Amino acid sequence: MSSNSLNSQNMKLEVVVLPVSNVDQAKDFYKTLGWRLDADFVTGEDFRVVQLTPPGSEASIIFGSGVTLAAPGSVQGLYLIVYDIEAARAELAQVEERLRIDTRIGILINNAGVSTASSFADQSPDEVAKIINLNITAVTRLTSAVAPRFAKTGDGTIINISSVVGLAPEFGMTIYGATKAFVLFLTQGLHLELGPKGVYVQAVLPASTRTEIWERAGWDMNAVPPTMEVDELVDAALVGFDRRETVTMPSLPDANQWKTFDAARQSMIPNFNQVNAAARYHLVS
Repeated sequence: MSSNSLNSQNMKLEVVVLPVSNVDQAKDFYKTLGWRLDADFVTGEDFRVVQLTPPGSEASIIFGSGVTLAAPGSVQGLYLIVYDIEAARAELAQVEERLRIDTRIGILINNAGVSTASSFADQSPDEVAKIINLNITAVTRLTSAVAPRFAKTGDGTIINISSVVGLAPEFGMTIYGATKAFVLFLTQGLHLELGPKGVYVQAVLPASTRTEIWERAGWDMNAVPPTMEVDELVDAALVGFDRRETVTMPSLPDANQWKTFDAARQSMIPNFNQVNAAARYHLVS
């Protein structure tokens, strides 16, 4: 068959194989996005295949056990395209409008987040923008939509999932850490602004937790250090919620370390606004 005859054929991409480490978690994640579950077949003890399809897509994804030898999280560069960006923005506007007016919503939990296994120098501008859009822009827009109503009624709760990475550039996750530092700052600022009006604002700072974010970021789960289970993290966050903590760090054994850190930060505030530069920056004549 000649190349010309091949070029004349209609060709469609039907399936993309995704290597995952936890089939059930991956299945639940894509179902929460509204993807159609086409199949979940088990054959014997070592083979299982799950197929899901995004709304309106002619291509599907499959994953499972014994489906591929590729390492979990190794697939990179796949993009889910929205054909009508204005319609997507309209849907976001509907969510924001509901947060503004629906008095049945008394708690906003900003839990979505995304990262990547590559370093900042290896990330494209589009990859950086994707992280910022979800970790910062979405959090800010949803919070901005609900905060005025909470402040007016004098109640309501905003829970923002930050990360200890936002306090530790040494971890090397520069963009992800920067976005989580923003979430922590946003929470502390809202606590000062909305707290006196009756609104409770909490930042939860997990460390390594066993969620699908690792695979989606491209990490090899076999190389990831021991992680906290989600159930334990949630239980600890709820204890912090009951105690009305502004900052909850489930993995930190000694709470006084955070208190000392925050006290040191606050102790600098009176010295920030000076007319002259500090003596150590004066030129020696």
